[in-house]
Amino acid sequence: MMRLRIAATVTIITLMPLWFGCAVSPAASPTQSQSTPALNIPPTPTAPTVATATAIPTPLPTTTPIPPTPTVAPPLSPDNIIAEFDLAIDMLAELGEEVKSDPAHKAAEAELLDCMNTPHDDGYGALKTFSSLNDILEGYTEPVYTKMEDGGVCSAQADAMFDAIESLTQTKLAELRSANPQYNALLNTDHGKAFAEDAGNRDFILLYAKLSAPEPLPHSTPTPSPTPTPTSPVVTIGGVPFTAEIADTDELRSKGLGERDSLAAQTGMLFLFPDGRTSSFWMKGMRFPLDFVWIGADCAVVDLTENVPHEPPNTPNSELEIFTSASPAAYTFEINAGEVNRFGIAVGDGVQFHNIRSELAACCESGVCDE
Repeated sequence: MMRLRIAATVTIITLMPLWFGCAVSPAASPTQSQSTPALNIPPTPTAPTVATATAIPTPLPTTTPIPPTPTVAPPLSPDNIIAEFDLAIDMLAELGEEVKSDPAHKAAEAELLDCMNTPHDDGYGALKTFSSLNDILEGYTEPVYTKMEDGGVCSAQADAMFDAIESLTQTKLAELRSANPQYNALLNTDHGKAFAEDAGNRDFILLYAKLSAPEPLPHSTPTPSPTPTPTSPVVTIGGVPFTAEIADTDELRSKGLGERDSLAAQTGMLFLFPDGRTSSFWMKGMRFPLDFVWIGADCAVVDLTENVPHEPPNTPNSELEIFTSASPAAYTFEINAGEVNRFGIAVGDGVQFHNIRSELAACCESGVCDE
């Protein structure tokens, strides 16, 4: 993303003092004396009058301060923007490595992973096995953040983790800008200052993780999740239960989930085949995306096909994409797109069927599928 800098305009107000000179008037002429009788005496010559020079102050020149030349930011050419963007990427990568390699980060991360990878009686049980904090944040969906936020079973470890991140980020960032003049200049821009102020902020990190987590696309007519009954068919994958519809006839398998507007959350359709081998699938007539869970005869997940988009209406059969399992599979379970990631379903997860009254179903607890 390219960011533009907005140069601030500085207005300089200059006061201009003025000095005004004033003319001093000459002294008034003396009063004329009274007349006296005329004497026959020749007049005494008088000394010539010498004009007295009166200095008239000359006003001092008015001094007009010259305003400083404002600093003009270099033009935002594409090359400048790309160079700044590349520098920011380098700085963030270096900052991330400095933070992650710090012993305080490693210790807090180990505590959080230990909690997240331990089964808890919180309604979600064990999720997928996480290998790092990044692994957690890449799949930051409801089952994950329920454990880490608002008093969840791992909230204390999560608090310690993000306290460490914020403290280390600010410390390491200060060290980087001190050691690298280019980083320092970058962090002195408007957007650099905003970044430095909030770097390592927990709220921003988790908000981004939630917004980035894959979720099912919105449907035109959302369907509420049905309440399972004691006799509802259920498929449990890795400890996560899904209410199931059963497609165990040619007609039901051919129609599948086609011509529907949506599928309720945490529900799906289980396809059973008479020869114990699942078939290939396409998205003919589908109006919403799906995840495919391919289940082996040993009742474990053998392959996953995620976020399969629906095809445009009236797409010719010859142009429909065909989906198959990469490993031999006996069953196919179709669920809403994004739920594989949301519930941490992984290859190797165990699968059990409950209340499925079909001779084609074999993955049943205690070998009995209708209980």
